[in-house]
Amino acid sequence: MTGLQNEVRKRDYMSDKEKNFMSAVLYVHNDEARIGDFLHMVVEVLEDHFEHAEIICVNDCSQDNSVDIVRKVSTGVKNTTVTVLNMSYERGDGSGDRGFCARVRCLRAGFRTGKDHGGIP
Repeated sequence: MTGLQNEVRKRDYMSDKEKNFMSAVLYVHNDEARIGDFLHMVVEVLEDHFEHAEIICVNDCSQDNSVDIVRKVSTGVKNTTVTVLNMSYERGDGSGDRGFCARVRCLRAGFRTGKDHGGIP
C-alpha cells in the first residue's frame, strides 16, 4: 500500500468518528485492582468514537498505586489526553465503597454517541 493510500484510508476512518470533543471525569480512590482495565476500556471507547477526547482522573488521595497505573495506561493513548488531578485531602464521592462500581454500571448502560454505536460492551 502506498503512502497516499494509507493517508486516504486514515482520513476515511477519521471521518466516521464524532467531531465533538468528549470529556470524561473518573473518580479514583485506592482503585489499583480495577482502574487499569477500566481506564483501558474508557480510552478504547473514546478513541473508537471521537476524534479528540480527554479523561480527567480525580485522585482522591489514593494510598495505593492507582495514580501510577493511570500514568502507565496514559502513555499508550493516541488521540485522548489523560490528566490526573490530585486532591489535597480525601473528600470521598458521597457513596462509600460502591461509588466506583455504580459509575461503571451507569457508564455501561448510558454511554451513547450521536451515532448508534451501541455504547460500551
